[in-house]
Amino acid sequence: MSKRKAIACTALLVAGTMVHKYYKNNKEAIADLKRRIDILERDRNKLDSYQKVYVSLLRQYSEMNGRDYVSYIAENIMKRGWSTIIVYGCGQVGKLLADLLPEETVKIQAFIDKAPRENEYKGIPIYSIKNADNLKKCDCIIVTPVYMFGTILDDLYAAGRNEEIIRITDIIQTI
Repeated sequence: MSKRKAIACTALLVAGTMVHKYYKNNKEAIADLKRRIDILERDRNKLDSYQKVYVSLLRQYSEMNGRDYVSYIAENIMKRGWSTIIVYGCGQVGKLLADLLPEETVKIQAFIDKAPRENEYKGIPIYSIKNADNLKKCDCIIVTPVYMFGTILDDLYAAGRNEEIIRITDIIQTI
């Protein structure tokens, strides 16, 4: 075999080995990312189920205790001087809040949601976080997905929202 062919064969062998290592490493990296995504998905599902349990327990507790929590939540909001609010999160908790609050005491101007699945809920418009700057100013934004509060707070500030922003748990923590 000529020297030229030997060098070309060696180069091809080295290139093949490098491609194999690159593919193998990327394959392992992709598998690792898939495992991590699965873990995050399970964690998110756990949080969703915890939130559903929380809502269910709140409803059951209010029924067992005989206390009017609807009035309590509305009074707690009004005591703070808020008459118009925006609810961040149009999932189960956000919709429950809209169901509980009497329109004559607290007006929900809109929902903001990171990934809205519908345009409105019970006549209340639902906006994407990307369009949050188009909304009129309100007295307060109440965040329902409390486990993501820090990220949501950053997103709202980046969208130009400078109202008071609180967690739903700040309103109902004394229930």
